[in-house]
Amino acid sequence: MRFCVACLVGSLVISAILFAWGDAARKGGSGRPERKVQVKDQKLFLLDPDVPGRSTRFDTMRFLSLGDQGTGGFPQRQVAAGMTKVAQQYNLSFVLGLGDNFYDRGLYNEDDPLFRERFEDMYDSPELKNIPWYMSLGDHDHRRNVDAQVQHESRSSNWHMDGQFYTVQKTLACGCMVHIVVTDSVLLEGGVYEEGMSRRFIREYDDSRSGKEAGLQHWEWLRNTLARLTNKDDWVIVIGHRPILSRCKREVSALDIKFRSKMKKLLEESSADLYMNGHDHTAQILRDSGLHYVVNGIGGHNLHKLQPPFPQDLYVNASFHGFALHSLGCDSMTITFYSGDGKEQGEKVIRKRDFQRKSGVV
Repeated sequence: MRFCVACLVGSLVISAILFAWGDAARKGGSGRPERKVQVKDQKLFLLDPDVPGRSTRFDTMRFLSLGDQGTGGFPQRQVAAGMTKVAQQYNLSFVLGLGDNFYDRGLYNEDDPLFRERFEDMYDSPELKNIPWYMSLGDHDHRRNVDAQVQHESRSSNWHMDGQFYTVQKTLACGCMVHIVVTDSVLLEGGVYEEGMSRRFIREYDDSRSGKEAGLQHWEWLRNTLARLTNKDDWVIVIGHRPILSRCKREVSALDIKFRSKMKKLLEESSADLYMNGHDHTAQILRDSGLHYVVNGIGGHNLHKLQPPFPQDLYVNASFHGFALHSLGCDSMTITFYSGDGKEQGEKVIRKRDFQRKSGVV
């Protein structure tokens, strides 16, 4: 009889403890965290935070990129619709703009109607309006008022351009940092320009925003910024408008060669994993000396032609307008190019760069 009473009392005590523990969790107090419910494809999933591995759905950060989009024409509108389709399928974190945001000569001022027509009204779906767009400048943007785009930082909720060059930091679920280094290729070009060189649109550029003195300061900032990013587990993504490596079939000047050579050397000596650019209206993924190069200038303007194959080619196409989806994990990135109708056109998985390669080991 004593044994049965003891069992009964023990059972009641244990039940009371378990009830109190679960009740505290439901009320947001201490105790075991409440399980969340997720419905996907008409199936119910209980997401238990105490079970290892259940949080891996957050391990991938997804974002879009596009360049040379700002025409206001049908291809840009079609690409915007395709971006919305993809954004409805994935939980996107942000968009990267690779320059030439407003053809053909940038903006006059902050009140220029092109900003509304070719950005705010163009990418007006909730999926695209409610995430940040980190934008960079192209050569066509430099043909008028650069400050008009920079100053929209404080006037548009999702347009971000914290200066002609700046950095953005994100954190992956695994704890690794993602450092996005946004550069101004035209300004960097100004830093290596020498009298007598041919320079595109030189008569329309503002020397204080694209000239020698300001350009040299930008190079110093870029060197110092990359020198501080030494954690081998972090991602370093450098953004610019002008290409460093490209199969696009178009004229390359002595100034272009000088800029590309200096930029390539700087990136190879740093911990950079990836360089992304527009300017060449093609879709490309290339690899050289451990670095990956993504050329993405297919956002809306007329497409360019290609040269014969390079040994560095991983993916090259110049047959569609579109954009790229980047799915970033701790040690790899999946890059998927989409056409304006939202259909996949090509995909490559790139591995994070071996940090030792910065010292010359390939």
